[in-house]
Amino acid sequence: MFSGCLTPWVSFRVHDLSTPAAGGVCSEGLLPFPGDQAQVSEDDLIEEGKLFLFSFFLFFNHTIFKLQQKIHQSVYQHVVQVFLFCPFLHVGVTEECGKQQSSGCDQTPGLAEISLSVDGVLSVVNVTESCPFLWPWQVSLQFNGRHYCSGALIHPHWVITAKHCGVRAKEDVAVLGLHDIKFLPVQTILVDKVFNPPQKTGFPPKSNLALLHLSSAARLGSEVSPVCVPDEDDDLDDTWSCITAGWGATKAKEGVDPDRLHHAGLTLVNATSCRQKWGGFVTDSHICSHPAGSTSCMGDAGAPLFCQKYGTYFLFGVVTWGSWHCDSEKPAIFTRVSDYQSWIRKMIFKF
Repeated sequence: MFSGCLTPWVSFRVHDLSTPAAGGVCSEGLLPFPGDQAQVSEDDLIEEGKLFLFSFFLFFNHTIFKLQQKIHQSVYQHVVQVFLFCPFLHVGVTEECGKQQSSGCDQTPGLAEISLSVDGVLSVVNVTESCPFLWPWQVSLQFNGRHYCSGALIHPHWVITAKHCGVRAKEDVAVLGLHDIKFLPVQTILVDKVFNPPQKTGFPPKSNLALLHLSSAARLGSEVSPVCVPDEDDDLDDTWSCITAGWGATKAKEGVDPDRLHHAGLTLVNATSCRQKWGGFVTDSHICSHPAGSTSCMGDAGAPLFCQKYGTYFLFGVVTWGSWHCDSEKPAIFTRVSDYQSWIRKMIFKF
């Protein structure tokens, strides 16, 4: 239909236009906007083209990852370059999701364990301070300069966190590229809109997710980059290694500054064992981990669960509930992000 160029299967949204473009971009120029409401500059189109292509790349990245799994490569790199050869638009995309940035610090956290001293003091082993910017997708959600929940950057315009964090649009901010909350962050962006997956009423809620739309795109680089979102049929098994991270007061055995990002490795608990501890509250839309993953142990009410295989990290969970007292018998419960992949994709392409 549009000869000589790529036709988007979602419409572009141009700055300051309330109505999206009708159609796509082609060699004859941009198809008419309703009412010709604004003049569109080349810079506007290039910027919007980058965001569209980046969205396109993020949600097809898992296909490359699965192919890599099938051929059993231990290490892989991929660079996707997409070019639109229209007269006024020429964009190359080389961003990757789920990749730790190279640095002089290569610290992998040990697996968390809960111990009880002879004096009856409970503590969590292997909760340690992370290296600065080791997890470039980690987001601090703040109000009036105070951290209250973590989130995970999945796209330049989008962050996933827990619904129970109660993020307020037009009031709260997403702070990116942050290690110590006492110091100035790399980027601070206002939360523009908050979305929750549609679900039936009842308790416990099936979903505890919130998808945050940022008022402006995050600037990606060595200190800020997105984590991948798993496909709906991506299941965790023993070949994955999982980590949680956040800020706040912990039950760490060794002293950990609550103002600095800390992390710990988590083992997973199978659904049968998990339901023996929590009963019917646990559904297939949940992931269970070692009890140390709960907020009462780790200190952060919106901590992500990201897991990696072959060096690529995927956001598999968002902390939902756990023991109030860091009980070593009660697994931590995370909402399974992969169950909402199609909804997340739909929301991102909608904007």
